[in-house]
Amino acid sequence: TYLITAFQHDKVPHIGEIEVEEVDYCFSFGSLVIDDDGEDASQGNDNEIANPGERLELRTYVKNFGNQAVEGVVGLNLSLLSGFAEIIDGDARIEEAPALEDSVMVTFVVDVGTLNRNGGKVVLALAAETGDLAWNSAIEFNVAAADLEAVDFVFEPDPFTPGDTAWVDVSLRNFGPLASDELHATLVSNRDVIVVFNNEADYEASQPDGDNVTARFRIYSHTLTVPGTTVDMTIHLEAENGFQDEAT
Repeated sequence: TYLITAFQHDKVPHIGEIEVEEVDYCFSFGSLVIDDDGEDASQGNDNEIANPGERLELRTYVKNFGNQAVEGVVGLNLSLLSGFAEIIDGDARIEEAPALEDSVMVTFVVDVGTLNRNGGKVVLALAAETGDLAWNSAIEFNVAAADLEAVDFVFEPDPFTPGDTAWVDVSLRNFGPLASDELHATLVSNRDVIVVFNNEADYEASQPDGDNVTARFRIYSHTLTVPGTTVDMTIHLEAENGFQDEAT
């Protein structure tokens, strides 16, 4: 028995009970091993972690959670629920289901999308079926990527005052667990009082928690800008392999 609490602002909370019954047959996802060693169907850096642009072999352990053994051939199908990924090989067949509490391993092939940011999640649906019996369960894994953040900027000339046109050197640091490739950057002003003249530049590759990387842009401040005004700006970043990130 599980207690479930439902609440909302300005509403009276409600506590209810959900009874989870045991079933005779239950065959669903048990555990996962990510294979990105570059052998067989996989293409990756062999760190056993999903990274943008990799092709993964998902060593998927399907377990018999029921009270009775499942008989007959079991068909499996993998599909995408959410996140940036593409199923390359999502079908498998188990000729003989495992005994109670045992697992069997099948392999699916999935491409991790280059649009994944660091910490992004991919959720997959695993459907299993034999005869009149069918089960659905979810598989999820996180994606590790470079994570660039702005840590410093320097104006030339300095101070940067209303009516000025100035160069600005923007330094980024990679706080993610993965190195970044060279990145093409586009600087965007989020307010009309700042106009970006030279809005494109390139950043060198960066290592996790390594040295800052710096690129130069040219901007103009409107003559009627109130001194001391803070303007948020965004740098859109993209690598040749399609990986994208943003820094503010």
